[in-house]
Amino acid sequence: MKSPYILFIIFISIFTFFGCSKTIPLDDIYEPHVIIRGGITQDNVVYVDIQQTVPVDVITKKPINTAKVSLYTKGENILDTKIADLLILDEKDGKYAIENQFNPIVGNYYWLTIILEDGTILESIPELFKAKVEIKEITQEDENTRVTFKDFLGDQKDFYLITYKFYNEQGDFVFTDFYIENDVFFEEGEDASSEIEYTSKSVEVEISSISFNNYNFFKSYLTQIETQDVEDGDFFSQLFSGPPANLEGNIVNKKTGRKELGFFGLFNPTIKKQDF
Repeated sequence: MKSPYILFIIFISIFTFFGCSKTIPLDDIYEPHVIIRGGITQDNVVYVDIQQTVPVDVITKKPINTAKVSLYTKGENILDTKIADLLILDEKDGKYAIENQFNPIVGNYYWLTIILEDGTILESIPELFKAKVEIKEITQEDENTRVTFKDFLGDQKDFYLITYKFYNEQGDFVFTDFYIENDVFFEEGEDASSEIEYTSKSVEVEISSISFNNYNFFKSYLTQIETQDVEDGDFFSQLFSGPPANLEGNIVNKKTGRKELGFFGLFNPTIKKQDF
């Protein structure tokens, strides 16, 4: 296998603050920010989670439940079109979703518009909804698990998010890892592959072709956060769960032109499970 760019997610680090000669109240220096996390994911579920950051001495979340969230699309011979509004879920914890079945179209662009209660308008950069990746096989050799998949043809660069989930003989989840890769090391016309130094009785692999923006976002996030705790194999719920990193996502404040914390990604995953 050609050497991929590999990012591991491990236990979250502890930040220590040293005392000064004069105590400064946190409320005097704290400036809240909006964090947006969402995407089109498995089974074409469209979700958005909107939170406001809180001071480091506050352990509770501060969800934003009053935003107006709308999904838009455009494509070949299709002008900007509003698809639907996302409704706040009953739990009112800052999570929004589309109420009815949604079927995104490969080759179309999708983006969000979010209007906050104070009139602030946030918009994600339009992202292309890409075709599914064909997974050829999952194999194990020595202490490694390898997935072989078909790289897209053409001159464009392709980027992938690959999730491994490992299960024991009883079917219980035991371990997960997440990789991002690009096809710079893959020969055109040849099958691409990725591997991890871990094996188990059952392996589930999920691959999505992602945009260059999302590739850079994941790369920056995972390299800035030294450690991160992943529960139940849920990668996306961990983004921004710790102190916000200085990330450049794809959410733009329409008034200031400044990029905000967060991202809205498009994922059209192929999932394959293999028992050994």
